[in-house]
Amino acid sequence: MTKAVCFVAAALLFSGAARAEQPSPAVTDFSHGVGTHAMPTPPESSTAAPAGVTPPAAAPAASAPPPAPKQSAEALACANSDGKAAPQQRDDACSLLIDSHKWQGKEIAWAYANRCAVRVRLKQVDRALADCSEAIDQDPDQTMAYQLRAEIHRTRDERAKALEDFDKAIALGAKNAALFAGRGFVRLIDGDAAKALEDFDREVAIAGGAAEPWMDRGSAELGVGDDAKAEQDFAKAAELDPNNAQVWLNRGVAALGAGDSVRANAFFVEALKRDPNQTYAALWRFIARDGSPEAKAELQAYADKAGKDWPFAVTQFYLGRAEAGEIFGAAKSDDQQCEARYYVAHFQIMTGAAQDAAVGIKRAVDSCPKNFIEYFRAVADQKKLDAAK
Repeated sequence: MTKAVCFVAAALLFSGAARAEQPSPAVTDFSHGVGTHAMPTPPESSTAAPAGVTPPAAAPAASAPPPAPKQSAEALACANSDGKAAPQQRDDACSLLIDSHKWQGKEIAWAYANRCAVRVRLKQVDRALADCSEAIDQDPDQTMAYQLRAEIHRTRDERAKALEDFDKAIALGAKNAALFAGRGFVRLIDGDAAKALEDFDREVAIAGGAAEPWMDRGSAELGVGDDAKAEQDFAKAAELDPNNAQVWLNRGVAALGAGDSVRANAFFVEALKRDPNQTYAALWRFIARDGSPEAKAELQAYADKAGKDWPFAVTQFYLGRAEAGEIFGAAKSDDQQCEARYYVAHFQIMTGAAQDAAVGIKRAVDSCPKNFIEYFRAVADQKKLDAAK
């Protein structure tokens, strides 16, 4: 799937699936502070380091004027103070400090936390987890170690542990956008869209100059069923990142949920302009136009040129070229099976077979990750079917 937006801990939407992205844990160099989102690479601009993550300086003599703090070359490399140290150089420098056994408590916790971040980048996640835990053991107030460890737990789908660490970091006073985005993501996946929305509100307040927080909050608003507000947030994201096809796709889904199929269709067209290979946008354009002859002709023209990767099989089903069983046969992952259940069932609704659709919609609700577009729309379809009984 095409990645929707840049996220480390935020609930971003993937193409087709309004899925919170699950990237690598936050690895921002502590010497640079935390950026709008904790990214797989450090921010380009240097900011003041958060408390407790730079090497502690030795106290100056009482009779001398306070000199500028001096650090060893190893400490500066471990903290990547100039932004030029390679990950392995940082690992080596942090290890020299740690293995010297000269320090303990706060005086060494920062080195464990930095090595944790570096080892995530080096894909040594088990060792990174051990370092973050040791940083916390050495300094229970080490907020960045809690956040890093929370991200590791999140990527392992250890949601209870992730929430515990996110909560602890926030309780200790950490207030960066990635922290609230991360906790919001976990809450959304857990099915608590209302609590996720609270976190994304705070993310927007901190980092609303970027598109990602608005995408995150829009996903939670879809989760609580407020399609109109979701569309407004996706509109803001489109203003900030107008060339992002995923933004337009999400905006179209929200507009369709709010009952405006004309505007939804226009947004799906915008998504396809920006990414002509966005098959999900082609499918949703067909849905927005209720499978009309014109919509079928558009989908056929698209499918005749499209690649055969998922969800190509869904286009063939919608065009009458394949049976439902062929869609499920083409869906190779659990995520794709979830999508197959939804798209088949929704097509049954479109063609007047609501009774048959009810079974598939329920299966989609039960099986889809709770941050997928298909999950949000399946919940909405289920409510409509129940109301029509």
